[in-house]
Order: sequence, then structure tokens, then C-alpha cells
Amino acid sequence: MFAALGFDESTAAAFIAELRRIALAGEVAEVEDMEFGQKYTVPGELQGPAGSAQVLTVWIQLTGQAEVRLVTVRPR
Repeated sequence: MFAALGFDESTAAAFIAELRRIALAGEVAEVEDMEFGQKYTVPGELQGPAGSAQVLTVWIQLTGQAEVRLVTVRPR
């Protein structure tokens, strides 16, 4: 799916920037308390060099940690 949007090894930085943009600009659709921390689901539109697609990004903030990490991104 990501290749169809124009992402490949040469556009990895743009892919990462898009995921960060979704995380910062998007609204959290779901928060789930888990054993190791909180999981956040943030929907958004992933804009690639060759098109765009609606995706769900999933992030986790481990208990006691300030940073939030990407778990997965998948089509919506």
C-alpha cells in the first residue's frame, strides 16, 4: 500500500514526517490502558508523493516514559 502512494527507501524521511504530522495534527480516536502503558489510535490521511490514503496510526506511551512510540500504521 505504501509503495502505491510513492513511498520507498528513498522517501523514508517523507514517510516518517507524514506519520509525525498525523500524530500531531490528528485527533485521538481511542485511548486504551494496557499493562505497559497507554495506547493511542489516531486516524489520518497519509499523503505520499503519488497519492493519499486514509490510515490508522497506533502509538504507545510506556508507563513512566515521556516519549510516544509508533506501533503500527495500516489502511483504514
